[in-house]
Amino acid sequence: MYLLLVSVVLLLWYLLFRNKRRRLYQLAEPIPGAKDTFPYLGLLKNSYNAVDNVVSDIENISRETFKTGGIQKMWGGPLFFIALTNPADIEYVSKTCLEKDLLIMKSVRAFTGDGGIFAPVSIWSRKRKVIIPAFSPKILNSFMDMFSRRSADLVDKLKELSGTGTFDIWPVINNFTLASIAETSLGIKNLDGINDVVVSDFLKSVEEIFKVGSTRTFSIWLWPDWIFKLSWQYRHFTKHSNKIINITNNIIRKKRNDLKHVDLNVYENQTIFDHLILLSQRQNGFTDKELREEITTFLLAATDTSAVAICNTLLLLGKYPKIQEKVHEELVRVFENDKEKSFKDVLNDLKYLDMVLKESLRLYPPD
Repeated sequence: MYLLLVSVVLLLWYLLFRNKRRRLYQLAEPIPGAKDTFPYLGLLKNSYNAVDNVVSDIENISRETFKTGGIQKMWGGPLFFIALTNPADIEYVSKTCLEKDLLIMKSVRAFTGDGGIFAPVSIWSRKRKVIIPAFSPKILNSFMDMFSRRSADLVDKLKELSGTGTFDIWPVINNFTLASIAETSLGIKNLDGINDVVVSDFLKSVEEIFKVGSTRTFSIWLWPDWIFKLSWQYRHFTKHSNKIINITNNIIRKKRNDLKHVDLNVYENQTIFDHLILLSQRQNGFTDKELREEITTFLLAATDTSAVAICNTLLLLGKYPKIQEKVHEELVRVFENDKEKSFKDVLNDLKYLDMVLKESLRLYPPD
């Protein structure tokens, strides 16, 4: 009798659940479905090892989606997904569907809060209007000399490693991008020299947070918050997120103190962070919490994406020596062996290098 009662309750719940989502099922019906999925479970049948197979799974889904005309539906239990491969469709969806999926964003927002593009649209659109002026051509052009200086330092570092056999280029590039972004966005010039331990802790924590976020996203049993908070992954995540929060809090305090003696209205070398602090002093400006979220998001996103883009480009140049030689010839011709020549003065003349970078980003976009 008890079993029958439970069965009836579950059946009624399921029927109500289906009825509430009947519009979703109607719209999903004409869309071609993914193959090799289990009834009711769908893609969740592989969730036990999804982290290990995520790249191959995405490749397989992409191939199947190409075969079905560029669009394909997939179910992961009650969750509905649509895969797209047509660039025009992807552009349209990305411009009209601005709200992020809560399942994927849950892990990210636990660390970044409402920083940057990870925030809900209502918050993100307001912040976007405030932040965009910080990326004006005048401010960005002021960083050209810094990029030239740090690029020269990177070349010297790679020269030291040249001829020593195979080595992992990722840590070198990752440190370079973090130091460059810290100087351009925060005005911190000695990040890669004096505070090596801080840099190492930051990069290590970012790496660990990405691992936990990926594990949770592709592990169905970690989706509920109460289960995740009981797991070792949550303790690991909290440990490393607190490290980064402490680093960014120290940066905010130091920067605010440094700028107490500066008139930001006439401050010529204004960084992106200076701009945000200036705005935070006005009505409806950023609070310290919002500043921390923006700094964390900016450092997290910019460091990783820039490092991935640079590494991919270097690997492609190594794979295609003829292209590498053409890039080298252009650099020699434009700079005419004058290492002191300003990079911003010759940027428009590096047309072949510009094409190489754009092709690298097209083939292997870092985001």
